[in-house]
Amino acid sequence: ISVGKPFADALAEYLADAQIKPNTRKTYKGRLEQAQAHFGADKDVRHIEQGELSGYARKLVKEMPDPTTAGHHITTLGTFLNWYRTREGWGNPLTTKTLIPKKDTPVTEERHGFTVEQLGVVIKNARRYRIKQPYKYWAIVTMAFTGCRIEELAQIYVPFTRDSLN
Repeated sequence: ISVGKPFADALAEYLADAQIKPNTRKTYKGRLEQAQAHFGADKDVRHIEQGELSGYARKLVKEMPDPTTAGHHITTLGTFLNWYRTREGWGNPLTTKTLIPKKDTPVTEERHGFTVEQLGVVIKNARRYRIKQPYKYWAIVTMAFTGCRIEELAQIYVPFTRDSLN
């Protein structure tokens, strides 16, 4: 007789047993805790099927302003669920390929990389923080070279709505 696997228990087991790097584990933990809040801690992960995964993906795409972030959340949940399906032999794998939103930013609005001159200005500005506030220095330098926004570097998601401005 097969025993159910509540989402909370499955998440704890996945984070302990899955062979993923420590930083990735931290990132996945936050994303999967959001999914757990949606489905419920007691939801049996064996019974999250393609339809429910698709519904959650639609919710994320609707609520998250950045399609790439939504895509990462969808992929992480799919990876988590498929890890159990493969490990325990629970049905067919779920797919996230068609659920991940496409970027619809016009090419004219895409962010371009910094020029060498612009990087020089950024680094020169950051230099003043190097000794007394090294966290500011490294945040600025890292953003300049990776193109990430500060919230991407910090791996945080702060929901933005018009109501939050009032």
